[in-house]
Amino acid sequence: MTSNTARTILMEMVDTKITTIKSKCRRNKRFFQFFTAGSIILSASITVIVGLEWPNHAAIQKNIALIMGVSLTLINGWVAIFDFKKLWMRQKNTLFGLYLIENELKILTDSDEDKLRVKELFQAYQAVWEKDGSEWANIFSSDIDSSKITANIKELQS
Repeated sequence: MTSNTARTILMEMVDTKITTIKSKCRRNKRFFQFFTAGSIILSASITVIVGLEWPNHAAIQKNIALIMGVSLTLINGWVAIFDFKKLWMRQKNTLFGLYLIENELKILTDSDEDKLRVKELFQAYQAVWEKDGSEWANIFSSDIDSSKITANIKELQS
């Protein structure tokens, strides 16, 4: 049976969060890579299709380019809304902070002299989450601020 010391509890909390964020981080990295590659491939394909001359297949060529253009617009819209790169980098930053805490917890013991350091590491753990939350709020608020700016510009133009 494991003892429920502050160090053990904090190690379990950190380990649980690392496991959760690591999978989310990988997923967001894959999304970012997939959507970026898809955007590049679609852009290049549209350029090639539009640039080639197929006199007998002009309507088909136009329709293919149209479908690819719509797909490209949807992909770029999806990326603009969710910004997987920012999400991935924010999660990677949080993981780094959690790994630092985990590494130090591994070398500490449950002795009285290490108890103060465990309390400091718990505060660091909370600071990692506070930073993660504030970065998320900054990303979200920058989207809101840019929409307010756009609305103000439209008001000034009318």
